[in-house]
This record gives sequence, C-alpha cells and structure tokens, in this order.
Amino acid sequence: MILCGWAPKNNRELYSLKDFVEAFEADGFQKSNPVFNREKLDWFNGEYIRKLSDEELCAKFEILNSKFTEVDKNTKLQITKLIKDRIKKITDLETFAGFFWKTPEVDINLFGENYKKHLPDALQVIEGINDWNLENLNEKLMSNIKEKEYKTGDFFMDLRIAITGTKFTPPVNDSMILLGKEEVVNRLKKVTP
Repeated sequence: MILCGWAPKNNRELYSLKDFVEAFEADGFQKSNPVFNREKLDWFNGEYIRKLSDEELCAKFEILNSKFTEVDKNTKLQITKLIKDRIKKITDLETFAGFFWKTPEVDINLFGENYKKHLPDALQVIEGINDWNLENLNEKLMSNIKEKEYKTGDFFMDLRIAITGTKFTPPVNDSMILLGKEEVVNRLKKVTP
C-alpha cells in the first residue's frame, strides 16, 4: 500500500515496516492519484509468503484451517513445502491442498479423452508398487507411459484430476506419496471405469 502514493529512489518494491521507515523520504510522494492494483497486491503477498520459513507458514495455516491442524506435523510441513511457491494468499491453502484432508468430488468432464485407458493403467501400476516412495512411483509411471506410448501431460492430468479433483495442484506424484498408497488406490478405484 505504501507504494500507491510514494516511490522510492531505488525502485525497490518489497519493504518491511522497518525498511520502509529507513528508506522513506518525503520527496518520494507522487503528484498523481494513487492507483490500487489487486494483482500487484497478490504478487506482493505471494512474495511475502515465500520469505516465511516453512514452519512460520505452517503455523499461519494452522490458525486458518481446523482440518489442517488435524494432520500430523511432518505431513503439514511437507504440504506447506509443496504449495508455498504456488500460493498468493494464506487462504489459498484449501484451494491447493484441501484434497489432502477431504476426498474430492471428481467431475468426469474434466478428464481427457483417454482417461478410460490412463486410469486403469495408473491403478495397476500403483497397486504393483511395493516400496512406496517418490523415485519408485516416478519410475513405474514413466515406464508405463513410454510402454503404452501415452502423452505424458495427458496421462498425468487425468491422474491429477482423479486424485485431487482439480487441474491445479502441487505436483501430483509428490501429493500421492503424502496421501499414501492406500488412499491413492481408493481414490483411483472410485473413478476408474
């Protein structure tokens, strides 16, 4: 808000209150009327969020969302790390991570034209993974994609929608690891034709 009617000499955009007080000079006031820009405010807020430690951001999420407080501490920190670079507001937690504590409703109209092939194959691959970790998951899914000659983006978008209910989430494989194999299999079974 301070930049709506005042401009620093160094073109810096992000200030703590202390930094602003130190940099303030009265000749920086602008003669034109200030213009409020919501997109710029969201950008500033996103930058502020990224400057927080994962622990600080996690604590802010806990204040905001009662469901988030029910998640174990390690998982909360992992979720925070996954969404930190994607959010612009603290309230974006539910949008980007709500699927971790609430099984989503899946609209089949969001799926691509090959989801009836992608999802059964993904389910079979995932059920066959004994050592549940990101490296194995990535390797097995990519091997299946190459073998079946699927388009990688289309395959993973269908998988993302099946697991999260939306097209906009943290990386789907990282998300599946946090959800756990059993939950991922259950979600896939609900939407697999």
